[in-house]
Amino acid sequence: MMVKMRRRPTAEERVAYHEAGHVVMASLLKRRFRFVTIDQKELDRETKGLVHLAKLNRPWEDICLLSTEESRAKIEREIKVALGGEVAEALLVGRHNWLGAKDDIKNCIYFCSSQSGSFKEAEAYLW
Repeated sequence: MMVKMRRRPTAEERVAYHEAGHVVMASLLKRRFRFVTIDQKELDRETKGLVHLAKLNRPWEDICLLSTEESRAKIEREIKVALGGEVAEALLVGRHNWLGAKDDIKNCIYFCSSQSGSFKEAEAYLW
């Protein structure tokens, strides 16, 4: 259930919640990360915040070649971490900000595409 705040959150609060959502999901799913920031001095114009995840133990291409069950579990973990930011922000403001999460969604499509034969199949997997 989403609950709206009485006052409108600032842009910085929204970004902070978004990035915190990624960190919470990463922590819950035991996905290591190096740092998180919303400091504009550390970011480019496009990027409002950043969670820098630790490198995976093996290259993504190798993960995709794992047994279906193991590969699927790793892909699902990456998707949950990627969408955790949007979910946290939606909980703060009471509605989804799909435009603000476009890079996260692109990453999810990439993760799914690595296991599926087509964009349609990847899209069906996500939604």
